[in-house]
Amino acid sequence: MHLKVSHAGTSDLNSSASSQRPSCKELEKYWTGFSEYVAGKKPAAVVMEEELRAITAEVAAEEAAVEAAAPVPEVAPPPVGEPDENGAGEAAAAAAAAAQAAEAAEAAPLVDPKLTKFVDIRSGLFYASAAARAVREPFEAAIKRPYFHVKPLDDAQVANWEQYLTHEVGCCKSKPVVKAPAFSA
Repeated sequence: MHLKVSHAGTSDLNSSASSQRPSCKELEKYWTGFSEYVAGKKPAAVVMEEELRAITAEVAAEEAAVEAAAPVPEVAPPPVGEPDENGAGEAAAAAAAAAQAAEAAEAAPLVDPKLTKFVDIRSGLFYASAAARAVREPFEAAIKRPYFHVKPLDDAQVANWEQYLTHEVGCCKSKPVVKAPAFSA
């Protein structure tokens, strides 16, 4: 929102910035910018302390659950009988262990799991905002005059406002507004 100061010293809100909400494309641009900003940063640099503590606890609980559910690899007993003359069996076992370690390293995320959790939480908010914005956009696109004017609206504008407000009241999940009873003297 930009503030414009006139010569008389009064300030006005710039109507181009304040009257329009961001479009769905702009929301995607903001999300991309957020994702690029967060990538590669340490969680403490982008997450508030309270939220970071909660995320750390969740990640620790998830890692503990994964470790508890992971099967313990069985180690094959050494073969009974003649030992290998050149140690080929030991070399094969070492190669298999190295391959398993390499696969585990490739499967391990390169990003801090706390940061991933933070971005996942924000992505849920982004998708919810984009869905809500997509529903409202047709109503707001049909609004020709989003500001007050003494000239009355035409019938199409009034019908659009009625549909828009009916939709907002119908899908509103917050506490409804209660009108106070009329004051009687």
